[in-house]
Amino acid sequence: MRLPSRFFRAAVLLVMLLLPAAALADDSPPPPDTTVTARGTGADSRAALLDAKRAAVEAGAGVLIQSETEVRNFTVERDKILSRTMGAIRSFTVVSEKKTDDGVTEVTISAVVSLADINREMAALRILFETMEKPRVMVLVEENIGGGRSAVFQTEFVKKLLEYGFNMVDTATVAALMDRGDAMVRRALAGDLASAVMVGTQNGAEVIIIGKVTASRGPEVYGMTSGQADVTLSAISCSTGQVLASGTAHGAAVHVNLDAALADAVKKAAARIMELKKEGKYFTSFFDTLVAAWQNMANNGQAIAVTVENVRDFKTASAVKSALENAGPDVVSVVQRSYQKPRASFEVTWKGPADYLAQSLDGKELPGLGTLKVSALTAGAITLEVSAPDPCPPQPPPAPAPAPAQ
Repeated sequence: MRLPSRFFRAAVLLVMLLLPAAALADDSPPPPDTTVTARGTGADSRAALLDAKRAAVEAGAGVLIQSETEVRNFTVERDKILSRTMGAIRSFTVVSEKKTDDGVTEVTISAVVSLADINREMAALRILFETMEKPRVMVLVEENIGGGRSAVFQTEFVKKLLEYGFNMVDTATVAALMDRGDAMVRRALAGDLASAVMVGTQNGAEVIIIGKVTASRGPEVYGMTSGQADVTLSAISCSTGQVLASGTAHGAAVHVNLDAALADAVKKAAARIMELKKEGKYFTSFFDTLVAAWQNMANNGQAIAVTVENVRDFKTASAVKSALENAGPDVVSVVQRSYQKPRASFEVTWKGPADYLAQSLDGKELPGLGTLKVSALTAGAITLEVSAPDPCPPQPPPAPAPAPAQ
């Protein structure tokens, strides 16, 4: 099976990102360091210097990005890339520092920037957009502020995902579901994975993020009311029910008005769950964990749920499993999950999107038992049917009679 060149490029980039530099077969030298002049402003010298360093990294990234798409993607991910690549500055010298007429400090630096370090981050960004294929994401969060249902966290969180380029289920659809408050939505919000998968699937999502936000009044701070907020999230694959990422965050804020303090605390929690946080000696975030799960799928294969209808007997189920195992070199493994006539279900670990696997299976013959036909397809699930074998298969033409002896 031939995969599209874009998927091949993504796979190559992923290997380049994950393998140690010494293991790469590419003999081309890494991008060299470059010297840039950058200017930053801030309330004081320290803030202005930090802004100048970020500008230096951004200038270095500008040397590497070429296409309009890369420029646009860098603009979307700018803060994330800059925060991760501050270490790309090898050295710097302060060229000048002054106070402007409006009291702002302005610092100009000459910095030596490692293009190799920035390039690694840009490669990761390109992989992100190539391999995730913008799965449709649904966010379903239970949140209450001041005794009533709110959508402060939902709004902030979805806005951030949209900035990253995710394809989102319409927030109006989610709001209508929450207003109806049906039993399946309540079970999903309570943490029932099967219900969450069902809700996501019914609304066309490949991933559903469920969670809960709690907000409470805190102690007074200098005569002002404080608000505390805690959020818990889980991202679930709607095709396999696998938890792809989970995370928690806390936010606190003060305001003269309690409702405003609670809302601000929730907004801070929404921002922090997407930020880097320390776990042991490593730094990660909910977003990074979700991205890593997708990158792992691209590298090691993703689980695709395959349901097969019209399976007449166990012999046919076994033949289907064999057909799945031989669907192509990108099949990693096949596990039969169930068989109850006339249906069998399998989990296929496959290196590529589900539609490529579907193309390999559609029309595949099960000798003497029928033919596989694709009847339904989503990003992470395929439904097949076994057609009945032809009762009168075409017979080869009879061999010509031997010529009479002369």
